Amino acid sequence: MKSLDFSSNEPFEILMFGDNAQHDAVVYSNLAKELNLNARIYIRDVRTNATFFDTTLPVERISGVNYYFSEVELFKNAEFDYLSSSLLARTYDSYKNNKLIPNYTFKTLNRRLDELYKDKERARSDASKYWSDYYSRF
Repeated sequence: MKSLDFSSNEPFEILMFGDNAQHDAVVYSNLAKELNLNARIYIRDVRTNATFFDTTLPVERISGVNYYFSEVELFKNAEFDYLSSSLLARTYDSYKNNKLIPNYTFKTLNRRLDELYKDKERARSDASKYWSDYYSRF
């Protein structure tokens, strides 16, 4: 931001990144509103409650926040067109090898489904199904 010429009144956009393990989305949303920032908010869905795995599962999202489950979802957005081809290739390679999303996120998904279903076997089965489905989307 030091290189920006604020006197020119040129619009600029702020990209904010976080996750939904705590309160990043709420803090960033409030900050953007209170300071009237031209901001895009990106929140990784580590709690697995903002990703549409199945239309029967409830999702929790804050309006104006862009949720993503893995980086490959971000690559379709124009604001990330500056990313190098080698970074994109490495990320897609991790995705193709089912290694892009941290293992604890799968455990979180399994735990979330278990709390919803009250059925450990069904939760385990659906978590595996949703995980496989996600890794076949991109």
